[in-house]
Amino acid sequence: MIPKIVHYCWLGDDEYPELVKKCIQSWRNKLPDWEFKLWDKNSIKEINSTWVNEAYQVKKYAFAADYIRLYAVYNYGGFYLDSDVEVLKDFAPLLAQPYVMALENAGGDIEAATFGAEPHNSFIKKCFDYYQNKSFIKSDGSFDTLPLPKILKECLPNTVIINSPSNFEKTCNSVQLFPVSYFSPKDSGTGKLLNLTDETFSIHHFTASWFSTSQWLFRILSRMLGFRIAKFISRMYKKIAK
Repeated sequence: MIPKIVHYCWLGDDEYPELVKKCIQSWRNKLPDWEFKLWDKNSIKEINSTWVNEAYQVKKYAFAADYIRLYAVYNYGGFYLDSDVEVLKDFAPLLAQPYVMALENAGGDIEAATFGAEPHNSFIKKCFDYYQNKSFIKSDGSFDTLPLPKILKECLPNTVIINSPSNFEKTCNSVQLFPVSYFSPKDSGTGKLLNLTDETFSIHHFTASWFSTSQWLFRILSRMLGFRIAKFISRMYKKIAK
């Protein structure tokens, strides 16, 4: 059974923005009997990871948090939540499973902002092992900025979609994912709530502090002009910027 712990990261010295304050308050309102464990800059010593240390030193906090969330859930169990995740209802119906993951989008990426597991879950270990002996700063001085949803998809290629906790099979060898509506009803490109349903547990608001300039351009243009036009303009921008 997944323990009632929420892990979250805040590695900078800045005060929480209003959205983050609102989201954290939603956790306390909807999960009143849970433990909340903050992983901050003082937690880095416990983790002792080259990846985390390098990402932290260059202030790429979101990529340090990618490792930390896997470390926290693997070692302690519980749920990890990004600070921009708003909880709508109690996660209690999900706790009987050995792990809980869901889709982030229709492209098959796995939602990394909200997931949970029992301590030492084998699927979480597969993802956690991806980072072992890896450096965030590459030999040419560039950064390894592959986003965690893509890494999860790469580490867990065999997946099946289930529609409710009652359909979860503990002996299944494939990774069982809940649909987009569970944790990620908001479209990251348009910002619209396209998949909000009665089964939605939380909303990832996609503040995306790790976005590059081209990714922010794509998001803004998607909201203004639509996905296809935004994709074309974003590709042209990348070619010009090279």
